[in-house]
Amino acid sequence: MKNTSLVLCLLLFVASCSTNRYELTDRGKDKLLLQKHIDESAGSGLISKTPMLVIDGKPFRYDVELKNHKLKLSHGDIAQIDILKTEAAVNIYGEMGKKGVILITTVKPNRGFKPDNNMLILSDGKKISIKEMKKINPLNIESIVIVKTKSEIQKYTSEECEGVIVINLKKKKGSEI
Repeated sequence: MKNTSLVLCLLLFVASCSTNRYELTDRGKDKLLLQKHIDESAGSGLISKTPMLVIDGKPFRYDVELKNHKLKLSHGDIAQIDILKTEAAVNIYGEMGKKGVILITTVKPNRGFKPDNNMLILSDGKKISIKEMKKINPLNIESIVIVKTKSEIQKYTSEECEGVIVINLKKKKGSEI
């Protein structure tokens, strides 16, 4: 009886460890987003239940890199998930891709860009200050273009500056002629 209980506990432990290798750091149903993609693709025969993950070009194998570590990735970090069929995965990754590959592209925030006083900021064609730019409601923005090359900057100004931020606001209803 003790041996049966021990074996049952070990099986439950192993099962719980193996399934959480693909869990995200989120809570609730988002935690299992990646596992759901894997289960669906494995059920269709595209990949195995233990595919290699390639996150922004860096491979993570189920039996090596993911063996003792959870992914440090949340649903909000993921921009795109693509399934690479086993045949294509082997052609690209060799033996490592034989169980299939999940390609994950993450959201890459532009951490290096911060507007400074040496930037020209245009909102709907008018020059504004950084302070005025910060007051713009993001929900009112149609698009933002950041220009950094000298040749492109010269299209907007002859002044010497590090770059140009072009903000186009959404048109208000009733303002069109």
